[in-house]
Amino acid sequence: MLLNMFTKQKKYIYNYHTMEKAPTILKVKDFDGNERFQDVHPNLMIPPSLTLIIGSIKSGKSNLIINLLCNPEFYLNKFDIVRVLSSTFTWIIK
Repeated sequence: MLLNMFTKQKKYIYNYHTMEKAPTILKVKDFDGNERFQDVHPNLMIPPSLTLIIGSIKSGKSNLIINLLCNPEFYLNKFDIVRVLSSTFTWIIK
């Protein structure tokens, strides 16, 4: 009896506290991508993405950022505008 309760397909999902029909969640359209990022390695983040780089002192965070933005194997010339927010960046990337 308990197994049958979980295997039955129900048309609607109800809030069991109020017995009201729960709202339906609709699927968001998938991102088709951008042709600029088609050749990016699959292990890298595909924009749009939010990336936080957190680590201890002298762990290579700045080196990673410079490589991601300035190395032709990563994201060099892939972005129109790059903004780096950091309280410790005191030099300019050229």
